[in-house]
This record gives sequence, C-alpha cells and structure tokens, in this order.
Amino acid sequence: MTISSSLDKSEIVAMLNDVARHEKERSPRKRIANGIAQLIEQGDLPAGTSLPSSNEMVRIFGVAVSTLQAAMNDLVAKNLLTRRSRVGTIVNEMDSPRQDSASEDRVCVFYDMAVQTSFQRRYINAVLDSAHRRNIEVVLEKIERFEGDISEEEFKRYAQMRAVLVSPSRAALRRIDEFVQNGVRILLLNAHNIDNPHVGSVFSDQFFGSYLATRHLINLGHRRIGFLSPGAIDAHASYSYRLDGCRQALKEAGLEEPRVSSGPPRPHILRRLQQLVGDPARPNVTAILDIGVKIYLFETLSLLGFSVPDDISVISYDMVGETTEDGKSIATVEQPIEEILEKAFELIPHFDSGGFMLRLPQAFYPGDTVREISPDEA
Repeated sequence: MTISSSLDKSEIVAMLNDVARHEKERSPRKRIANGIAQLIEQGDLPAGTSLPSSNEMVRIFGVAVSTLQAAMNDLVAKNLLTRRSRVGTIVNEMDSPRQDSASEDRVCVFYDMAVQTSFQRRYINAVLDSAHRRNIEVVLEKIERFEGDISEEEFKRYAQMRAVLVSPSRAALRRIDEFVQNGVRILLLNAHNIDNPHVGSVFSDQFFGSYLATRHLINLGHRRIGFLSPGAIDAHASYSYRLDGCRQALKEAGLEEPRVSSGPPRPHILRRLQQLVGDPARPNVTAILDIGVKIYLFETLSLLGFSVPDDISVISYDMVGETTEDGKSIATVEQPIEEILEKAFELIPHFDSGGFMLRLPQAFYPGDTVREISPDEA
C-alpha cells in the first residue's frame, strides 16, 4: 500500500530548520537523528512524508554529507525511515514491519574525509545519488581505515556487501589483494592498471586530460610550463598519469620537460611557488598546469606580485564554473565524476563474472586564466 503525506515541502523544511536550531549540546549526528525521530514519533512527520534531498538537508543542518548520511542510517536502522528507489527517503508507518537493510543491499565507500573541497562534495553526492536510485545503502568510511589493520570479522562484513568502493592512495592500492583474498568485491574509482582480474575499475583518462591542457598552452605559444601537484607525485596514481600526459605533449612539440613542484598546498605553497615561477621580471615559467592546489594558487601568485593571466597563465582541475576573486573564469580539466559513479553502480551487479575496467574521457574547458603569448615572451 502506498501512503502519502499531506504536508507540503515548506512545512517539512520548517520543521527540519527547527531541529537544526535546537539541541546544540548533542553531536550533529545525534542532533539530526534524535530531532527527526521525535518529529516522527510525535506525528509531526506522518507516514509517507518524503524528506528533502541530501543536498538540501546538508544545507539545512550545516553538516558534512557523511554526517547526514550517518544520521539517516541510524533512522533507517530504527525502522523510522525507508529509502525507496526513484522516490527518496520516506517516513515509515509506526507499526510497519522492520525492513532491515540486508548486507547485500549495502556498499561501503572508503574516501579521504580530511579533504573538504567542492570536488569532494561532488564525489560524495554522486555516490549517494547513484546508490539512492538503486535503493542501496551507503556506508562511508575513512580511507585510513582501508589502509590499516582489518580483523577477520570486519573482512567478513565487507565480503557480505555488494561491493567496497575505493578512491585509493598508493598505500591503499597495496591492500587490494588482501581484501580480494578475503572475498571482498573491490571497485576502484579513478585508479587503473591493477594486476588483479577480480577487481573492478572505473576511471577517467587522467593522462589525456593533462595532455589536452598542455597542448592548449603550447598552441597559445607557451614553451616554459610548470607542473604543480598538491602532493608527492607517487602519492596518488592520478598525479603520475597527469604528469605523464603533460610530458608527452611537450615531447611531441620538441620542448623541454615541465618544471615540477610537488608537495602539500599549505603551509609551503608560498616557498614552492617562489621556486617554481622565479622573479616576476623574468619568470621561470609562463604557464602552470595545476592539478590540485586550486584556489590557493591564485591567492599566492597575487601575493608574489604575479597577475593571471598577464604574467602567468593557469589551468586547473575540476573548477568548471569557478572564478578567481576578480571574476575570471578558470580554465580547467574536468573529471566526469557523476558519470564515473553512475557507471560504477551500473556495473556492481556484474562482479560475480569477474573484474572489469572502464575508462571515461576527461574534458578541457578554456577560460580567462590563460592567454596567447608572443615569441618574445615565450
């Protein structure tokens, strides 16, 4: 039987805003879960009420997606909410039978929770949206957990799930075989060339995206190109693929290799950029391919006396629609993260027939942070 609620969306949002303003002494997860549970038990949110989207509830409560997801999982576990494919999260009837989420209707996603960027938010939202459309419960865990010690019981728990999705670091890649040997179905996101026939992999072409961006700079007359990484090149597989793409474009053009700077964005970005770009009067490079430092780069270049793109052109990653402080649209290479996650969830049911690899193209979007230069400037 289908049950619907007579509440309109504005009334539901008003109640959730009320929850967000109260009980501040509790942890965010408990505050959300207990507040919504109270609204359900009091009858304020009757059976059949459809809750707002994850994006809207994150905004209402001012929490991370992972915190909201944990609170929703608590309410599903208490049989107060049900996730329905193509419908959303629905309030249960109070006397309805428990609908436990079987292990095979769950996936675990390991990712770097310490990184809070617009791309990371896109990534988690894409995970939740793709899972939601298939009525699959998502368990979010820190990537450090995947890299650490796992007990036999934990391996059994992961093995009962539909899949474990990992956006891996180099350290995590070294654990893949151990998980597979314990019967865990591993699906890698944006990592490939894994020598294990039982592992699934959906990734975007990191090499080609960087190659396209570098070719664009070469076509605009740039000959001295810097490559800026947010970490050690061997820290993440994607960094080395992007560097290889940049190198290949320069090699084909008969140009020298890029000037490379790698390491954490803060607190060393000022020193690193000084070494990379040199003196404003005669910079070491005329353009920078930035694969992850992003907005810190523009701030720091300004502090060093460089104007973008008058002094130095910049191409970044995953910044479509983003602008600099003075309103310039940022030239960017874009990863199709929503498509990656959608394809990953489409392929999960086929794990029993073995592993797979699926490569998706990246796109390059020119912007106002690059310009053509003369031979004298090059």
